[in-house]
Amino acid sequence: MTQPALKLDAFVQSTALRALIERARDDITSRLLVPESARATARIAARRTGVLAGLAVAPMVIDVYGCDVQLAPHKRDGDPLMTGDVVGTLSGSLRGILAVERVLLNLLTHLSGIATLTAADVAEVAGKSADIYDTRKTIPRLRDLAQQAAACGGHRGSAGAAAAGPGFADTALEDTQAQPVLTDDLRRADV
Repeated sequence: MTQPALKLDAFVQSTALRALIERARDDITSRLLVPESARATARIAARRTGVLAGLAVAPMVIDVYGCDVQLAPHKRDGDPLMTGDVVGTLSGSLRGILAVERVLLNLLTHLSGIATLTAADVAEVAGKSADIYDTRKTIPRLRDLAQQAAACGGHRGSAGAAAAGPGFADTALEDTQAQPVLTDDLRRADV
């Protein structure tokens, strides 16, 4: 199921900028080994099956860095992925591609992981009287992106808006005596 594109708000934009600066905008290795005129094309491919999320952020991250790199997307956020599927192609300055690739891959991997796990949870409760909601417990400054990645995986909505009935987080049950009883009760309730 294809979802609306992820948004990049001011906080995420500043996070991307910090990450790019941390990666050393003037990468000494690239400057020494890669001619300034070198051009390249690089494919972004899925390492395993899953659900794509975060590709819409990639052009914005490239813009933050200000390098001569273009992204040609081959998939959209929310698309299912098979191992080896080409998600997009980067083309342009080789130095620019080397500068932004790690930040892009980290964002795509993190957000696609959220979407993939959410899709698995949604499939697990399909046909039962349960829904999957996102959580506010995210990496600081990336909540909007994490929640939208969960939407790519098919979640129902925000946990804060879950007025349809009671809910719980499985992490609240860890290391408690109530876990086996509550889990058995939920199984009997066909949840």
